[in-house]
Amino acid sequence: MVKVFMVCIMFAMAVMAAMAANAIEVADTKITGIMVYSEGIVQVTKEGTVCCGSEFYTSIEGNVLPRSLRVLSGSFDIEYISLSVRDEARLERPLTMLDLVNQSLNKKVDFVTDYGYISGLLYRLEGDLLFLSNVKWVKDNKTLKYQFFTMKVSDIQNMLSYDKPVFEPVYHVSETSITQPTYYDSYYNNMLISGRDKKISWKDNGEGSRNVSIVYRSDGVSWEPIYHLDIIEGDSSARFGFWAKISNDLGASLDDVEVGLVAGNIRLLENRYRYGMEYMNAAQSALGNIMNVPDAVIGAAISALEEYEVYHLGKTSLDCGETKLVKVFDKTVNVERDFVWDARSTNTWDAISENGKVHNIYRLVNEENSTWPYGSVSVYRDLMFVGEDTISWTPNGREAKVTVGYAPDIEVKKRVTVKEVPESRWDNRYTATLKMINYKNEKITLTVIDSFPRNAENFKSNLVYIEKPGNLIYWNITLGPGEKKDLIYEYVVD
Repeated sequence: MVKVFMVCIMFAMAVMAAMAANAIEVADTKITGIMVYSEGIVQVTKEGTVCCGSEFYTSIEGNVLPRSLRVLSGSFDIEYISLSVRDEARLERPLTMLDLVNQSLNKKVDFVTDYGYISGLLYRLEGDLLFLSNVKWVKDNKTLKYQFFTMKVSDIQNMLSYDKPVFEPVYHVSETSITQPTYYDSYYNNMLISGRDKKISWKDNGEGSRNVSIVYRSDGVSWEPIYHLDIIEGDSSARFGFWAKISNDLGASLDDVEVGLVAGNIRLLENRYRYGMEYMNAAQSALGNIMNVPDAVIGAAISALEEYEVYHLGKTSLDCGETKLVKVFDKTVNVERDFVWDARSTNTWDAISENGKVHNIYRLVNEENSTWPYGSVSVYRDLMFVGEDTISWTPNGREAKVTVGYAPDIEVKKRVTVKEVPESRWDNRYTATLKMINYKNEKITLTVIDSFPRNAENFKSNLVYIEKPGNLIYWNITLGPGEKKDLIYEYVVD
């Protein structure tokens, strides 16, 4: 009897050891961090601990870019990484003996087998193997007792239950392998792998318990900068807030994860860049070249290659499908107000051109250590929404310009006349007359911007002007309450 007992125990241990040696261990991993890019791409980091074996697998959330998969640890080498994707279909199937045995785990059971009657406490189930304790084995009218006993589910002919079985439907999962990528992202010009069940497996040469990190890129989380500018009438300061709008469509909730946001240009394949960091209307660009910049040129002053900024928000939670606004900063800033009339928008050189609009522009300097990324700004006055604009890529020390609509109580009309120069057969004299009226109850300074052809000669103006590179000229004209003033300038073109 003792020999039979020892043989059963040794057999069970051998079976369990063989199963453990050949099994692929499940790695219990959790998303601990995300890095979100403005292109709609997210880098996901999952971390966990593995033990004992050399081959492991874990689930993957979101669509996956296969070439981005990495398994990292400083203490062991990775031999291979594999990604498998399955679509599942749940099909109802009949109850089996294994289902009934499963319901009896940690309970007293009685089985009828072809080698006798077996009763005992079912304490473990491994595939087709049953492990029982306090066993009675009745065979040929003899009763044998064992402390432990191992048998197969397939050996059971009948089962006696002490509790009523549960007859709820049981489903069979039918898996279909996906061999071709099924998702295309227009911003990321590459194929991303999708599917209901995604699993990454790997093999390493580590031993014992060890930490592991899994990093990959997906498309399930996006973000954009949101700005609020609260203007106080008559004040030289305003409240300026930078918020990040983050949307989670990864297909999984993110619980207490480290969140980083990346703005700017990150080079992707096929040279797909984030749509420009630089956005200014013509008046803002011209104003930037005449305000405290001695030798500026028109346009952006920042390289569009590999310029980016990272904003670390700390730990944040996002439910699946949730959009959250997270504050980056909210502070008081100094602002300067400009009224700008851009004559270039009316350079039709007809006898009479359309009336232009006077831009109402606020300027604020970035004194933060980090860059303000390209984004939309909502402008408020006394908490009332008064307009929207965009903020360009603004690093520390650079000036951002926000147009808050137009100033209809400052009127500018432009008339252009063209005459042949009598003493020259081919030359024409262009004369522009700007009539300006300030209907405001306060003194203002109006900045007028214009340009002239590269072959223009003999430029004259009745008011003081400054010439800038790019054939750009401008005037700073002071107008008192209700004051009218004319600006007349001319030049000759052959």
